[in-house]
Order: sequence, then C-alpha cells, then structure tokens
Amino acid sequence: MPADVPRCPKCNHRMELGYVADVVRYSALQSSWTPGKPERRLFLGGIKWHRRERIPIVSYRCANCGFLESYALPLLTMKPYRIP
Repeated sequence: MPADVPRCPKCNHRMELGYVADVVRYSALQSSWTPGKPERRLFLGGIKWHRRERIPIVSYRCANCGFLESYALPLLTMKPYRIP
C-alpha cells in the first residue's frame, strides 16, 4: 500500500479509496459536487445542474469502524459502470 494512504481520524486504521454511487434505473454514476445552490427544474423534476462545473466525489472508508471521508478531487475520477 502507498505511504500516502490516509489513516482514519476515529480509530487510526488505514482507509481505502472508493466512491458513492448514484443509482438511476439500470445504471450507476459517480456522485459529483457542483458549486452554488440547487435550483429545482419545474418541467422534468429534480434539480438543474451543469455538467462542466461538476467535480467527482471520492470517498475513503475505514474498514475497521466504517467512517467515511469524502473529497471533491478532479484528479481522482472513476468511470461510471452498469449494474448487471
């Protein structure tokens, strides 16, 4: 494991890199952070968002206590995948 792997602030065990998936119908996408306040879309429902302004969210999880720590880091993008 690389030396820069973060340690859990709760129990001091190593944390593993992952992401929180947004599941919609038959596919899953990586969650993302978008600047500003969310605005409702009246016609289709949900919220308005701008694809170019979003930053993927990655999370670190402690395998010992389950603590999650999330970051919006553009360099750690994970590709979406389909649920079988």
